[in-house]
Amino acid sequence: MKENIIFTINKLNPSAATSLLRLERQDFRVVVLRDKRVAPQDRTNIFLGGLTVSELETDFFDETRLKEDVSSFYGRVLGVISRGESSIQYLAKLSDACSDWGLRLPTSESLEVATDKQRMRRAFMKNAPEVTPAYMQVADASRETLTQIADVVGYPLIIKPANLASSLLIQRCNTQEQAEQSIASALETIKELYRDSGRFEEPVLIVEQMLEGELYSVDAYVTDEGEIICCPAVGYVTGQSVGVDDFFLYRRSAPVSLSDDDWKACQRAVERGIQAIGLLSTSTHVELCKTHDGWKIIEIGPRVGRYRIEMYREAFGIEHSDNDIKIRLGLTPEVTSNPKAFCSCYSVYPYEEGVLDSINGIDQIVQLASLVQMKRLIEDGADVYHAKHGGHALAEVILAHEDSDQFRRDTEWFESNVKAKVRTV
Repeated sequence: MKENIIFTINKLNPSAATSLLRLERQDFRVVVLRDKRVAPQDRTNIFLGGLTVSELETDFFDETRLKEDVSSFYGRVLGVISRGESSIQYLAKLSDACSDWGLRLPTSESLEVATDKQRMRRAFMKNAPEVTPAYMQVADASRETLTQIADVVGYPLIIKPANLASSLLIQRCNTQEQAEQSIASALETIKELYRDSGRFEEPVLIVEQMLEGELYSVDAYVTDEGEIICCPAVGYVTGQSVGVDDFFLYRRSAPVSLSDDDWKACQRAVERGIQAIGLLSTSTHVELCKTHDGWKIIEIGPRVGRYRIEMYREAFGIEHSDNDIKIRLGLTPEVTSNPKAFCSCYSVYPYEEGVLDSINGIDQIVQLASLVQMKRLIEDGADVYHAKHGGHALAEVILAHEDSDQFRRDTEWFESNVKAKVRTV
């Protein structure tokens, strides 16, 4: 009997392994295509069940070697699993190498556009101008550049790298003076952050119009024929909204209250943005702003959104990980918009930069009835920074409960008590 193969990029994610075990068909084995720059995975924390898994080291950035290494699998590959922001650049190379295999894969062009905010904006301007803010690339903080920024983008504006995730280096500027300082500072650190994030592109910094309004995100599945299936919206609360001079996401919540007309307009913006980029056969994570001029897209990623696997499961009973694999294998995802619980995911960041003394309230979180998951990411005594300066979250917490009163009490306690205590130096 012919052996069927499912490729994964660089590692086998634990949630992906669990989803593969739930597939009705089990006549396959998993091959992890690992780039030579990526260390072998420690699989001790992954429940493999009855999965057969092997690994093949290759060089995704050597087209000849990549084609040679995967050639023996021609005609036997059911699909390709790609999880996380960092795997997308490798998936683009594989898409090129297997372009004539008839696989359900996004094109390398669409993947590259979707991971480069400047190229994404160009695609929006060309194909769906109503969903995008004004933007431009900057290479310095000279007087000529600042004058052009004022003419093309205006203030307030956002400075961001074209290829980084997790709010890294993102800064809001209300004045020319702030923009001059922020651009100069970002250009000093951007190369190091690209390197630390495993990005091999040339660093690019862009500025774009600051969108004023309510922030949301929608994960959607795109079939190989271009059908777009939207999951329910998730609402955002930023660090700036809770009084922190930083641009990170403090709280993600579902379900949200949107009128039928607003939800239809939101879905239309999602569809227009995805079609403008040309993505197919992938899950997508779309961040949007509901402004007085309609829905505008902040960015689109060809991947499942952060925390969405847990949030969609808790709030709606949607198995997002399963659906991500189904859409890549040509199967039909299962989606519902009927909420079954209230859910919020918190990212705890420092309000100030310095040395972390403690996170107040972190040990008491286990007593909350709504607790689903808690991860401590940075230990006491570590140097901590704002996201705009390359810093990361200190802890992540997911709360969910079917009872609205219990959920409200727990989230209010969390927001009042869980704070980072930082000693400035």
